[in-house]
Formats: sequence, C-alpha cells, structure tokens
Amino acid sequence: MKMKKVTILKRMNALTLKQGTAVFLFAFFLGVSHLFPEIPVNIKKIPLPSTIMAREQLASAITGPLKAADSLLPTVFQDGIHGNFINFFIKKDYDDIQFYFSLDNGLDFNNVKKGSCIIIRARVAEKKNPVREIRFYLKDDPDSYVQIIPDKDLDESLLRIYLYGNLMQTDIKVPLPIEKIVSTPFDTIEKLTSGYVNWGFYLPDPRFIYSDDVLQLSMRILPLLRFLHDADDGAMDKNGRFVYIKTLKEQQGTGGLNCSGFAKWVIDGLYYYKKKSFLDISLLKQKHPADRGNKWSRKLEDRYDPYFGLDWTRNLAWAYEKINNPGAGYRSSDVTDLSFQSYVNNVGFPVKSLKTVLYELAVSDPEYFYLGAVNMITDNPPGLRKYLHVIVLFPAIDSHGRFSYVILSRNKEISLKELEMQYPDSFVHLVRIRADNHFDPPGIKFDPVLRRLF
Repeated sequence: MKMKKVTILKRMNALTLKQGTAVFLFAFFLGVSHLFPEIPVNIKKIPLPSTIMAREQLASAITGPLKAADSLLPTVFQDGIHGNFINFFIKKDYDDIQFYFSLDNGLDFNNVKKGSCIIIRARVAEKKNPVREIRFYLKDDPDSYVQIIPDKDLDESLLRIYLYGNLMQTDIKVPLPIEKIVSTPFDTIEKLTSGYVNWGFYLPDPRFIYSDDVLQLSMRILPLLRFLHDADDGAMDKNGRFVYIKTLKEQQGTGGLNCSGFAKWVIDGLYYYKKKSFLDISLLKQKHPADRGNKWSRKLEDRYDPYFGLDWTRNLAWAYEKINNPGAGYRSSDVTDLSFQSYVNNVGFPVKSLKTVLYELAVSDPEYFYLGAVNMITDNPPGLRKYLHVIVLFPAIDSHGRFSYVILSRNKEISLKELEMQYPDSFVHLVRIRADNHFDPPGIKFDPVLRRLF
C-alpha cells in the first residue's frame, strides 16, 4: 500500500485561488517553499519522551544570572508522570555552559536516547537571551535532533530538523523566545509548528505503519548467506544452474554469485514461489539506451557496458512487478518521489544521504525492499558514469518504532560506512520490490525437517 502524499504548499496554493495570488507570490519570492516538503499526511505520531519536569525546575537558573547557572550541580530527577529518570549534568567551556538532560541516566551523548535534551547558554551575566541553542533528540542517534536558536527578533525562535546528519527542514518560526522554550513541553512546540512540520514523519507511531514482511524477509535471507559462494560474473540461470552472466556457460564446481547474481538470487526466491521458475538472464541483460544515457555514452556501450547495473536492477524489478501488474513499464518501480531528497534522473540519490533515504522509505513505503545500482563518474574514460555495483536494501520500522536497515552486497551483509568507503562520492539508483514472506532460497538444499523453517 503506497501512502498518499500531499504538500502544504499545494494547500496554500489552493487557498490563494480564493483570496487572490498575492499571498502565494509573497511566499514564493521569500523562498519559503523549502518549508513545505511533500510528506505522507496520514502518519500518526507518538509523543517524544519528556524532560519537561527537570527543565521546569532548573529553567530560572539556566536562563538567569551567570552565577546561578554556573553553580548548578549534577542531579537525577524522576518524572512521576512519565516515569522517566532524567540525568542532569553540566559541561563548561570558555564561551558557554552546556546543560544536559539525559534520559538514559548516562553521561555519553554519543549514545544519546530519544527525548534527551541539551541547552547551551552563553557565559554572559546580563543579556536578554543568554540561551544560544536547545536540542531535542528525535532518535537514539546523536545526529537526529531538533535544533532551536534565537531569531533576529528575540521574541521568536527558529527551528531546524536534522535526521541522521542531514538537514531536513530549516528556518521554521517558533513564536516564543528561546528562554521560554527552556521550560516549554516539546508537544507544545509540535503544536506551534505543525503547519510546517509533519511530526508523524519524524516520530511515527508503528501501529499505523508497521509491516513485518521486510524484516521477516531480511531475517530469512541473512542465515542463508553462509551457504552461498562468490564468483565473478556468476548467477543462476532460469533452470537453476550456476552460469556466467556474460556467456551463459555453466560454472564448474560448486558455483557462485557476483553482486548482480546475488540480487537475482533474492528476487528468484520470491519469483519461484509464484511462477515455479527462475528469471531468464537473457531478459535481465536487455539494454534500454532510449531510457538512459546520451549519444556520447551510447558509443561506449559495447566497450564499457556502463549501464549494466541500472538495466539489470530495473529489469529485475520489472519482471517481478509484471506478475501482478502486466502493464508495468521498465521504469515503473524507480524510486523518484521522495520528500526530502532530490532524485537525479537515472542516477538516484547520494550514498552519503542513503540512511535518510532509507528512513523515509521505511516510513512512507513500509512494505517494500530495494535493489540499488551504485554509480559514479569514472576516469576511464573521463566523465563516463558507470554503474559499478548492485546491492539489496531492507529498511524497516519495527513494532517499537525503531528504524533499522540491512544492506546486502555480493552474498554478505555490509555497513553503510563500508559502502561509502568503497564507493566515495557515489550515487545509488533504487527500484522498489514488494516484500513477501514466501521465500524459496534458490540453489540451497535442505533436508525436509530444516526446510520447514523457510
């Protein structure tokens, strides 16, 4: 089920049709369209764990004279309403004092827990707004937080949202001075900014988006990786034989898979349940020069085959999609319509932003996993973009609302950091595949008892 998406900007535009174009043109020339990303509108949110009880008790000292702020001591609070233990401690610098409200009862914000808060104030004894910054952490992740800073008009504040290190939304007005926000519940901030922020996207309630098919499929595949062997240019043909992709000649010995062959192995495991056959390599090798590349790159097709990974992943998704949708097209499974990342035609998304991309997909399309074609501009020949690698990705939100992902690359699991190191400054083009809990692992023999597990 693909969720309906809508933009607040579109709703604003509809309003101006009734009231004239002045409001819309004013907003456009102010450049505020970045405040209105296209977002799933039917995602329910869960509350962020609260530190308000501790913040309220310490607010006057934090925002008051420097001497009072400087003399605060570490304390552990117990929130009688929410049941949280809040560990309060301080770090001092030459320029500022940092007040930490930690919900994991620890001192290390590299392992920060969702709902924790940091307040930073300047070492200024007398100033209307000594508070420089407030951070509320949205995830168990040090790079996912709401940042609030004073606006030029000190009676208001500005809000920014970072998710896994990527700036998602910025310059959102909060009609409160920042020293007032020190003692303001986070749900009040949510209400004040709900016209610009879909908080359900950042704090999704898993009851409304949870689908265990992607998690279950990845959990079925992971234990099977040790049964697979590696082979350059290796794949299984439509008859289940290990062959070489280029020549279709049968491999000798145990047989193995390369990255493209492994992606086919995953799709074959789903395809076989429905069609009682495996996919034909000849069909997956079909090129589509009219849909990608240019006149210059087409001259290099025979020598370098630069678009093999893109055509292969699209052909895999296309073949599987046509089982239930015979009218599907070659590009119908492309991931192009994300709210917070710009899609580059036939190129995809930066690998450095992949974690944020996977999070958005897990929230907006919880029933899908993905094939990725990793690509980059190469020096041989100069300026040619090549699709160098194929990966399989399983992003998911679990039943507790926690985001996780699995990346499989050539018969093994890898980390995102490994992928970035191996292919720096690269992009990944994604196609979506609907997950299914019926997976029949090709080429792996089990005895009847063990096979019941699969």
